[in-house]
Amino acid sequence: MTKPKSTRAQQIVQAAIPEEPFEKWDVADLLCDQIDRMDRRKLILVIRAAQMPLIRPDIDPRVEFYDSETLRRLAYLGRRSCRNQGY
Repeated sequence: MTKPKSTRAQQIVQAAIPEEPFEKWDVADLLCDQIDRMDRRKLILVIRAAQMPLIRPDIDPRVEFYDSETLRRLAYLGRRSCRNQGY
């Protein structure tokens, strides 16, 4: 049995220091367990990459102060938003 290719999203999740930003297609490709395993910094990168219409520019700087559960929910919402946009 061959091992499936890892997507760029999986590589970013597995990276020790994910300094490179996510793209919308990376966010759309994320699996639930990948989002669940992300730390706060990675979740913030996902949320910002999704560029969701519901997050106003004045809220974006405050995202860092949200608790982990809220960040995780926003990451799921961001993934759905990217998928709905066709990514």
